Amino acid sequence: MPELPAHTVEKHTEFFFPDGNIVLAAGKDPTLAFRLHKGIVSRWSTVFRRMLDTLETLSDPFTFLSYDVLMFDDDPVDFERLIRVLCYGTASVDCSPTNFPVLASILQLSHKYRITHLQDHTMGHLIAAYPLTLSGWDTREAYAFSPSARRDRLGSIRDQRPHPLEVVSLALRVGAPQVLVPVYLDIARFPVSEIIRGYTLVPSTTSNTPNSSSDRRTTAPSIPSISTLDRPTIHLPVLQTTAVLRGKEILQHYVADFINVSVENRVQSPLCRYIHIQHPHDPVATPENPCVAAFARLSHELLVMAAGVSGGVDSDPLFVMKCAVEILKEGTSQVDNSVTKLGADDAPAAIEVSNSDLLESGNGQNREEHTREACVACIESFKQTVDLTRQHVWSHLPTWFDLRKFIENGFAEGWE
Repeated sequence: MPELPAHTVEKHTEFFFPDGNIVLAAGKDPTLAFRLHKGIVSRWSTVFRRMLDTLETLSDPFTFLSYDVLMFDDDPVDFERLIRVLCYGTASVDCSPTNFPVLASILQLSHKYRITHLQDHTMGHLIAAYPLTLSGWDTREAYAFSPSARRDRLGSIRDQRPHPLEVVSLALRVGAPQVLVPVYLDIARFPVSEIIRGYTLVPSTTSNTPNSSSDRRTTAPSIPSISTLDRPTIHLPVLQTTAVLRGKEILQHYVADFINVSVENRVQSPLCRYIHIQHPHDPVATPENPCVAAFARLSHELLVMAAGVSGGVDSDPLFVMKCAVEILKEGTSQVDNSVTKLGADDAPAAIEVSNSDLLESGNGQNREEHTREACVACIESFKQTVDLTRQHVWSHLPTWFDLRKFIENGFAEGWE
């Protein structure tokens, strides 16, 4: 029986059990050996179980220290993470989106070896970062804009979730194209130059070797490992880049149309308490209609946001519409707090524009008159319009990002 050379194959310091009865060797050469119990190996994975059954039929299997060996060409770092979860449970490894290399490793290998409970566990973490429902997306964004969250200029907490470009290839490798729609939406909020330029991976600050006491080289796995990518920058393929840019353009037009139709030229609610007050542009009108004025100011605030005060807003109608309702409810006198939610770095500029506009006296009106709020009926009517429009946007995202084929082929189960 061929014996793996002990001088090139290293025994794992933790997962080489003295009473183990099967050796798992990871790496293309291989380079790292685990000695486990057959019951642990075969319990969760039908693939492992078939491999053990096949091993028993071989007349001349590989051995290591006189134990039969199962050979795996996966990266030893990724494989060690999988073994740890199989031996100690999911609580032993941080699979949250904040620890994306580990999440990607376990999700890929659990998909490859058909370990269902690990697939469900890790996919749940991935979907938490990129939800499949509008309510989940709103929860995600609400946390991103909370005062305690660290934000970049897009308003996303990159320290709390993987970069969307990292998720694209992972989603396709593990058969989860439904995640691509919220991921594409997140990518579309970047400037065009950044989408084309790609994302440069940040080097890990922790050791990538399972046995941290040794300096061992690892070989390229058959499935690309997020933790050991050779390319420092991730780029979208040309077809996917085109789909994202096309969707981004559609979203930008939608933002402009929403501001023009549903805000600037909005008709008052039939139940408006100020319906008797004529439009301020009418020369015979005396007092200003507070609802008309409130929507005019709201239109200005949204145009300021979409014009680049906060990057990415012009491509995010979901955020613009939600923010519009909040601004209208709070009143223009409270707009400072709403605009601050856009981002710590960009808020001062937005606030300065808003305050200067509010302080202008116009036709001799004072600031108090300018800060009169819209009536409850108009606010509720506008909120109903926004809710329906946001649902419309969410349901059409797969089409706008050219992901119809995934929906039609049934690959996007779970997309709402």
